[in-house]
Amino acid sequence: MSLSRNIKVIGTEVDDWGAQILTADVMELDGTFRYGKTVLDSVEIQYGGQKDTRSAAIRFEGAIENSHKVVNSVVHEGPGWMMNGVRSQNLYVENNVFWGGNQVGVGWNMVMKSDFLNNFVGWVTPRNDLEAIGMATLDVMGGALFCSLTYNTPCPGIRIKNNICAGAVQQCFTGPANDCNAEANNVPINFRDNVAHSVSGGFSGNGFVVYPDPAKNAHKDCYEVSHQAAYKCDDAGVFTNFPSKRVQMHSITVLDSRIGAGAMASVDKASEYLEHSSHLENSIFYGRSDSPDCPDVAKQCNNIPKTGVTTSI
Repeated sequence: MSLSRNIKVIGTEVDDWGAQILTADVMELDGTFRYGKTVLDSVEIQYGGQKDTRSAAIRFEGAIENSHKVVNSVVHEGPGWMMNGVRSQNLYVENNVFWGGNQVGVGWNMVMKSDFLNNFVGWVTPRNDLEAIGMATLDVMGGALFCSLTYNTPCPGIRIKNNICAGAVQQCFTGPANDCNAEANNVPINFRDNVAHSVSGGFSGNGFVVYPDPAKNAHKDCYEVSHQAAYKCDDAGVFTNFPSKRVQMHSITVLDSRIGAGAMASVDKASEYLEHSSHLENSIFYGRSDSPDCPDVAKQCNNIPKTGVTTSI
């Protein structure tokens, strides 16, 4: 994995302020509109972002009018988030490396019609100040968090496919679930074929946290998680625990994790006394492998009690 590119943007390590590339649509004082547009290809950003804020190395805020592209690029070793998208659309992010961020690697919230494909997100650490005073478990942290920090605000039309997240704190991926029986009904599966591994710290250590898509009313009755893989997670490889009558999982593979799948359905007041269920099929859970990849030896490579599947209402 190369962290070097021919075009370099290198921030100065002063007062925890790193380099930032901001794209936004704004209105001037005289009423003139300015529409931002960003295309990055084979660009390296080192020491980007600002500590203890969501001012990431690459930032899209209210970028609606134009389409934007970040491909074949690297963001690494900064004091804060590596990418942040909020109230934006038409973001195309493919074949990039996000390495060495703080608190959150990549975060999208209120983002529409956008793609996150074939990227690597790794080595996302807790905020040092909170960790020093024992409050890191209260922080929102993770590798690639999609539309979960503003849940339940919908993010229609996003695709999250073929990515790898490794060495993140608390969770690797969060994202919206797929429709139940999507493949049988020829409905596209937009969150699939990702791998999460070596996840620990915070208040959990999940590979995937998947929630019912708030843009789809049908997910109040049933939502589905499929075609994901995880290993060496301090908690569950795949985890759900959101209001819906039925949660389905299939084509899931989890190795060396405390829990294979936490296929849980929670209730809200409207459905408290109705029938709820969890369904799993065509999935494989291995309690232990010979892999020496042990980022947290005490938790992930000793013979700790492990569970294949947990369900609850």
